[in-house]
Amino acid sequence: SSDAERISKLEEQVKALEARTPTVRADSSGLSVSTSAFSLQFKALVQLDGRWFTSDSVPQSADTFTFRRIRPTFQGNIGNFVSYRLTPEFAGNNATIVDAYVDLKFSPVATLRAGKVKGPVGLERLQGGGNIVFIERCLPTELAPNREIGLQLQGAVANKKLNYVVGIYNGTTDGADG
Repeated sequence: SSDAERISKLEEQVKALEARTPTVRADSSGLSVSTSAFSLQFKALVQLDGRWFTSDSVPQSADTFTFRRIRPTFQGNIGNFVSYRLTPEFAGNNATIVDAYVDLKFSPVATLRAGKVKGPVGLERLQGGGNIVFIERCLPTELAPNREIGLQLQGAVANKKLNYVVGIYNGTTDGADG
């Protein structure tokens, strides 16, 4: 066989090895491990609230730091069809699950999401905790549900200029989790 054939075979072997070899990356988006078949990304949001009072009438023990959000997030893809996200919350007295869902990606126009998600109501609620100006959300946000357990169909149409979300949820009280 010729040198060109041997080089071609070696290039094919290299491509096959690259497809199976995981890529590990750490940057401002978090830590990720990926191959052609799956990906896993880890990132975290930690927000701390410091409180100090200048009045002598307030006991000094009232001055404190409080963790408002401690949210590690695990997300990724399994092939081109399935993606997932798991975000627990460790701030406060009880550990809870903030997000836990699986997406089935049929196309950019239609993705089916099942699990605990942000409902499609409440503009400020739809912004991530790391993307809001203040740690606290505005009072009107308490009129919208925090997270819902359910099934939703979502997607982007018109060259991604229009997004839609239609869902069936178990229902929850205003400002609460499902």
